[in-house]
Amino acid sequence: MSRFLRLCTKPCVLVVALAATTSACAAQSPRVDSAGGRVPGFEIFVHQPGYRGPFIAIYDQTGGVAPEWRGDTGIYQVPSDGVLRIAHPEPPRSTKAVHVFANAPHTWIGSYPTCADMRVHVLDGEPRVCWLDFSVGGTGMPDHIVAVVTDWGGIPVNFHRTTVLYDSVVYKAAGRRGSIVREWEEPPDLGQRGPPTRVQ
Repeated sequence: MSRFLRLCTKPCVLVVALAATTSACAAQSPRVDSAGGRVPGFEIFVHQPGYRGPFIAIYDQTGGVAPEWRGDTGIYQVPSDGVLRIAHPEPPRSTKAVHVFANAPHTWIGSYPTCADMRVHVLDGEPRVCWLDFSVGGTGMPDHIVAVVTDWGGIPVNFHRTTVLYDSVVYKAAGRRGSIVREWEEPPDLGQRGPPTRVQ
């Protein structure tokens, strides 16, 4: 399920200082759920430098990881394959979340609500997070979020890679039949996009 609203409350790309945010978060008391477990008020997903590819976070997993806590902020190191299994349940959908690279922990990676939006509106080669425009749920499906970490040129390949992994580790792992693998389709309004800008 798309979590763009947990990342950005405006249709924009955010690149801001993380230090001030984490300091503010650290001043807040951790929340707890009905079972007495800690609930993050803010989530930070840390990717390996230069990572491009799928991001899938699956919540409430036996053997899943617990975050590093800074106040009520949960910080997660994302594995090299992009699949993060988290021990605690998914936090409320109002919970803010951001992505960063490990070598630039104070800079949020910009985000788009769908990969089609990113394909049309991005005019440079900087990496962004874009969210799938579909999700699966229902009985037996774990709570999860799915996105793509990619630069503009890599959108078609990384979108497809993400759906292949999504099909394997979430959909078929829940006993579902069929396939949710999708090939990338260029958005109809791609022609409105300006020329790409070279990143120095």
